[in-house]
Amino acid sequence: MLESEQRTKNEVKEAIAVVKKRATALEQEITTRLDNAKKSEQEAIALKADMQAQIGKSAEHLAKITTDRIKKDYKNKITETEHSYKRKTAAVYSLTAGALIYSLLATMLTACNSNRCISDIAQFANFLYKLLVTPINFAIESAAYAWTVKKLIPYSGLDVITAAILSGIVFLIIIGITYGIFGNCIYYLGKVQFTRDYTG
Repeated sequence: MLESEQRTKNEVKEAIAVVKKRATALEQEITTRLDNAKKSEQEAIALKADMQAQIGKSAEHLAKITTDRIKKDYKNKITETEHSYKRKTAAVYSLTAGALIYSLLATMLTACNSNRCISDIAQFANFLYKLLVTPINFAIESAAYAWTVKKLIPYSGLDVITAAILSGIVFLIIIGITYGIFGNCIYYLGKVQFTRDYTG
């Protein structure tokens, strides 16, 4: 009876030990699996973050490529439009200039058949000739008058040098003032007209 009871106790102890051993092994397995699961979760989180970073970089790169392509297309279209505008403008100017030249030549040829036109041209040429020659004649006369100072200087040699210098100065002053004023007027009128034409 005691032996049977002792045997039963031993069997119970052995069974408890086996159960404890299995429970410990199972607990270790569960802990290992949890650790592995946590590790996998961290790896998954890192992988997700890496993938999101790569997606962000790819999206940024794609956006840059698209933006650069759009800018390039825009610049090409602007350049093409400017070239087209310049070609059309040049064509219009050429046509207008051709028409003006033709009209001018036709008008001049028609006018040249008129006695009145020939008379007007001759009068204008005569006026222009007088306008250009009169200051020279006046300067020559004034220089000749200045040469008479030679008679007032009693020293030989010095009288010729002084008269020549004075005559030259008088001639240059008259020519310089006359043609300087005339040239400045023409330059000013041309500049005003040029500025008005190109500034609208």
